[in-house]
Amino acid sequence: MLHTPIDLFLERREAFYTLNRKHALLWYTSLVTGNFRETFLYNHLLGEKRSFRLRPLLGYLRYCIMELPFFSKYSPPEAHLLVATVFTQGKCKKISEVFFGNLLSRLERENCKVIVIGKVTHQFRQSIEDNARKELGSNVYCPSHLLTKWDGLKCLLSAIYSFLKYRYPKEYRVQLFKDMAQSHMSEVLSALLYQSMIKKISFQNPQLRILHPFEGNTWESACSLSGQYDVGFQHSSVLNDQIKITSFPGRPLPSKVITTGREATEQLVRDWGYNPDVLIDGYTLRQAKIFDVQPKIAAPSKVRRVLVLMQGNEHQNGVLDILREFISKNSGVSVFLRPHPAVPYEGMGLREDEMSKVSNNPDLYSDILNHDACIYVSSTAALESTYLGVPVVHIVLGKDVDGDPLFHMPYLKRVAKTSDDIAIILKELEKYPLFDEELVLARDYFDRYFKRPDEFMEEQFKEWLCL
Repeated sequence: MLHTPIDLFLERREAFYTLNRKHALLWYTSLVTGNFRETFLYNHLLGEKRSFRLRPLLGYLRYCIMELPFFSKYSPPEAHLLVATVFTQGKCKKISEVFFGNLLSRLERENCKVIVIGKVTHQFRQSIEDNARKELGSNVYCPSHLLTKWDGLKCLLSAIYSFLKYRYPKEYRVQLFKDMAQSHMSEVLSALLYQSMIKKISFQNPQLRILHPFEGNTWESACSLSGQYDVGFQHSSVLNDQIKITSFPGRPLPSKVITTGREATEQLVRDWGYNPDVLIDGYTLRQAKIFDVQPKIAAPSKVRRVLVLMQGNEHQNGVLDILREFISKNSGVSVFLRPHPAVPYEGMGLREDEMSKVSNNPDLYSDILNHDACIYVSSTAALESTYLGVPVVHIVLGKDVDGDPLFHMPYLKRVAKTSDDIAIILKELEKYPLFDEELVLARDYFDRYFKRPDEFMEEQFKEWLCL
């Protein structure tokens, strides 16, 4: 039975309701810490507990004390559009923007004054934020460019107060404190940093429009709670367990959401409870290059090379355990890892063993085409793989609902739970008789989900942003 995000929301809401009737639905109140409460539900009501780590909180304290200046380094300039985004630091310390590609430069060519704010993922260093501004442009601002030590400390106190003022069940308080002091606290603090930056910039630009990604992240709520007209941009497919994007009363949501295409819009209405009037059938940006790539036209005669499309840290341990077992039994198949852009290989904590084979190809699509099949848990690149004619194997890690972006799309896809399942499936994919038929259906689904950009894209984005 397929569980939709609405099913999960109702299920978790009821579970919390039985524990504490008075505060049953506080986790989705209009606070930027709403996503934190969702994580509490997921971890403690559904049995996924985490070990205690104080490191993120200490890292933030060090950032406030040592990295943030006493006075703001820059004053926000005049602007029409504020873009809130995320930066990543890849190989050779190169910093890049994650979500919007060349859209921002194209809007600037249309005489739109753009300010970009963001945080470098997993980094609390002023020197790295200075490098981001240096590499990406003078209109780019990170927290250390606009905020002061006092702003940072206010964010910390606000995060602690906004959570502790609620009376959660006694049996959960110790574990809640542990969670607050580790990775989830970082989400809350990042959201409050974004909120502080937006407040400073919008004070100088009262008619400001805000563009940000649409993934349901905590810091996106800061944009929606700013009081400005904000537009969320869906940059990739939605996962079937991504309850954090669910729409329901009392939740801060963007003024408008630009989807990647018609299929994405229909799913958000049908499965996640969105009002169609809020949604706009838009374009894909991250996947735009794929339309010019020639796909494979035949099933692999022999599966020799397999690419593993990694996601975040929450999945990697279970996947790697299964892959190690598979490799030990199937020496004729070469397995390569492709780390997620936001979680580079160095941050994955891998041992120096047979799983240290990592793909160094910077281009996702040529990397996929160089392999006979792909393995994934929740990577949205699996959709792109099927569009390119490369079959995929989805690993289910034992959860009731797993984060599969292809949950409505069964073509060129098989499901495995064990290393033996993977071996059987890879053998079945060789000279697969239904390959031609399923390739047509997979590409048709992709075309409906991801609309190809056209020459009128900039004008339409300006219209959608009310610029």
